[in-house]
Amino acid sequence: MPIVAVVPLSFNSGAFLTYPLEGFSLRWYDDFFTSPRWLPALRNSIVVGIATTAIATPLGTLAALGLVLAHTVLAAPFVVVVVHATLQGFDPALWRAALSLGAPPVAAFRKIVLPLIAPGVISGAIFAFTTSFDEIVTTIFLAGPEQRTLPLQMFDGVREQISPTITAAATLLIAVSVVLLSAIEVLRRRSARIYGRRR
Repeated sequence: MPIVAVVPLSFNSGAFLTYPLEGFSLRWYDDFFTSPRWLPALRNSIVVGIATTAIATPLGTLAALGLVLAHTVLAAPFVVVVVHATLQGFDPALWRAALSLGAPPVAAFRKIVLPLIAPGVISGAIFAFTTSFDEIVTTIFLAGPEQRTLPLQMFDGVREQISPTITAAATLLIAVSVVLLSAIEVLRRRSARIYGRRR
């Protein structure tokens, strides 16, 4: 229901969040993409999310493979859970067979293990990115004035002034969420096909 309420409001031509809509307009999307506050906040969220993903994914994958690492990155536990669940369906005999046929451990991991657990690793990376992208509590305490993220900008926008640009930002986030959830579902089905075919 919130999606049904928010998306139409983002196309409202009026200056207030009211129903019935005053008319159809893209002015709030224009404000989102041209504003000196919203666009830098979006850029910061993407940069922080990608950096977190780049760090959390290898840390989480290594921890799931048995190397105990400190979970200092906020998103690493999500990667650990997803990759660990993927490893439950992995047959260690494949790894041992590759080693017994003379493959070096790195090559066996790269050519045998990684392709089979790749859907889990990518799903974990998506979870790491979304966790970082949506994080607001840590950002409130650690971010400086030039390090505003999109969730922080939305929080301040609701707290300080209610602008219909928030509905445009929320609609864009809904669209991104649908894309990411669809990607995770595609990866889940691919993983199920791989393990189903092997059995």
